[in-house]
Amino acid sequence: MKKTRSFKTLVGIAFLAIVLFSCEKKEDDPAYVGTWVATEEMEFMEPGTMIPVQMTLILSKSNFEWKIAASLSGVLIDVGAVKGDLTATDTEFTIMPTSAGTPGQSGSLEWVNKGEAGFEEALANWEMSESMTSAYAVVGNTLTISIDDVPMVFTRQ
Repeated sequence: MKKTRSFKTLVGIAFLAIVLFSCEKKEDDPAYVGTWVATEEMEFMEPGTMIPVQMTLILSKSNFEWKIAASLSGVLIDVGAVKGDLTATDTEFTIMPTSAGTPGQSGSLEWVNKGEAGFEEALANWEMSESMTSAYAVVGNTLTISIDDVPMVFTRQ
């Protein structure tokens, strides 16, 4: 009787091991996935006028959203945004914008989609093209993106 119980236990353990180890492990999100923020001084409106700007970059495995807000009198005001598709390798992002947001009369962003009038102009205002590739690296809670060899450093939120 004791041998039967041990044999059944071994068969049960073996079955459980086969089930557990044969199940495909879900892939973890890449290190770049998340919300990232960078703050810096940028020239705005008039040459020589520097103001604090906050850039928020929201990345998923296959999409991005890049928001830019200017600090005017201590209040953050959205001044533009771009969102679209993202592909990534271990060292490079390629973004393909599908929508661009520009300041509207109401104070909120007005969105224009790829293929609509004003989309190419909105991208040109932000010195973006319909497809851009840049190097990136994630170290801990820091994301560094190099655009035209100029590094931009973001902190994970």
